[in-house]
Amino acid sequence: NRMSLVFSGQGDALRLRQVFGSVQRFVPERRPFAFIAISAVGASVCEALSLIFITLVATGLAADKASTEVAGVTIARNTMLAAAAVLLLARLALMWVNVRISARLAAEGLASARRALLHALVSSDWQRQSRQPPGQLFDLLSSRADIVGMMIAIMSAMVVSGANLIILAGLSVALQPVAVLGLGVVGGILAWALRPFNRLTRKSSKDLMVASEAYLEDANDLTHNLRDLASFGSGPAFVAASDAHQVRATRAYRRTRMLTSILPQIYQTLGMALGVAGLAVAALVGTDDLAVLGAVVLLLLRAVSYGQQLLSSTQSVNERAPYVASLIELIDDLDAHRQTGGPEVPAAPAPLSLQQVGYRYEAGDGRALNAIDLELPEGQMLGIVGPSGGGKTTLLHVLAGLRHPTEGEMLVAGVPVGRVDLAWWRSKVALVPQAAGLMTGTVAANIDMLRGLDPEQLRRAAERAQMERDIENIGGFDTPLSRHAQALSGGQLQRLSIARALAGDPEILLLDEPTSALDVATEERLSEVLESLRGSVTMVIVAHRLSTVAACDRVLVLDKGRIIADGPPSDVLDQFGRTGVSGWELVEDPT
Repeated sequence: NRMSLVFSGQGDALRLRQVFGSVQRFVPERRPFAFIAISAVGASVCEALSLIFITLVATGLAADKASTEVAGVTIARNTMLAAAAVLLLARLALMWVNVRISARLAAEGLASARRALLHALVSSDWQRQSRQPPGQLFDLLSSRADIVGMMIAIMSAMVVSGANLIILAGLSVALQPVAVLGLGVVGGILAWALRPFNRLTRKSSKDLMVASEAYLEDANDLTHNLRDLASFGSGPAFVAASDAHQVRATRAYRRTRMLTSILPQIYQTLGMALGVAGLAVAALVGTDDLAVLGAVVLLLLRAVSYGQQLLSSTQSVNERAPYVASLIELIDDLDAHRQTGGPEVPAAPAPLSLQQVGYRYEAGDGRALNAIDLELPEGQMLGIVGPSGGGKTTLLHVLAGLRHPTEGEMLVAGVPVGRVDLAWWRSKVALVPQAAGLMTGTVAANIDMLRGLDPEQLRRAAERAQMERDIENIGGFDTPLSRHAQALSGGQLQRLSIARALAGDPEILLLDEPTSALDVATEERLSEVLESLRGSVTMVIVAHRLSTVAACDRVLVLDKGRIIADGPPSDVLDQFGRTGVSGWELVEDPT
């Protein structure tokens, strides 16, 4: 009966095949699934035959018979008991094999889903990575990848339940064909009537997923802005704004839980009712073979139990299918934005040449960069200034190869950046962002960033970034740090980020407001480090202090994505004047 519910209608069957196919993506080998099916069928046959023998022995004892005739063959009571015991042991052995294979597949599916998502994420380009909300990504890497393992376990259980249902129902038909087939037709009609609940479960699960993702984004916003919300007293307003997502998630969760809980109960009740109806028919028509009737009733009751399990498993699959689909959709999207490089290794990472480069963010209406023509010779120190939102950081990202021009092209020593070997390019370029990020690990690990640098390189980089004394004060290079970095101040974080960039001995150094969190004395010492790199390292510095700009070989002014000035520092500052540059986030040095 339950099989007719699962596969009634081409749409339901197609959806289940799609779900099976999507999960099999993470465990592509088909042979283990075949072993699960074979062991399930074998265990089902053993259970069905053991139930028949047990029923025959029970009715024989009630009639005080030492043997019973089955299909024209007389079998002794002790033989049937021994056969039932052997069959039960065989069933246990087959189910042990089944469960072991299922557990292995579920574990492999979980690991494969996590690995596939991580690989797709780190292999995609920064343009795509930067669009992924951190809260949703954490959910995908943890709970949603776990669902793949759950789905494999559930589908294995479906195979076992389905095999038992078919075998038990088949033997019942063989023993009492007319009555059982009649009940099957009625059960099929009732099962068909329950089909809309499957669609409702899938819809409720999708609503729950969407609402939960919105709530996770609220939680992510809260964790990253808790201090500001507290300082402005905006916490209650945030909770009120988030309540809409929580209400929607609560309603979808309640509806999904209700459907997945009540449908198996409805099915079990209907199955029991059909059993009662079968007994009523037998009582009206009468029967001489009470042993066979008892066996059929017992088989049908067990079939009803397996049908309930199959229904519960199917409801669980419907509930989790949207989550697996969204995981696969994300992996495919990340794969479509995979970082691509070329086979060429230029003679040097500089000079860099931007030719009519434009860049447009996918979510933006206008261009962040517009018709940028820029020549950056080897060893030059270029300062970039301009108003907020003028395109300074975007230009740094293009120079670093993190963002690809949507118009024009960038050449590396005359070679288009798309044809440059990516690993070689990453080893030659270092970017110091505005906000430093940390991994959970030691100070040394946070400077190294999994590059395999030797301790002397790390120590020298910390010294050049004016960070060595601070590291000694917090316990040395082996001191553990967390992502929250409570042991470091903002200035220390910024200097650690600079040390990270310098540790790889880059030939192109890109710094996005590197001294914004530094005091004047530390900034002066860091300026000495940058001065020592002049001529040997090509540097591009987005600056916020006039002293940093004045020390550059050349200053470029960006406004609304366009270069509006480019020349020696004195010429640019004279052109715009001290008052004109105040709107570019430049500040006078204290006297």
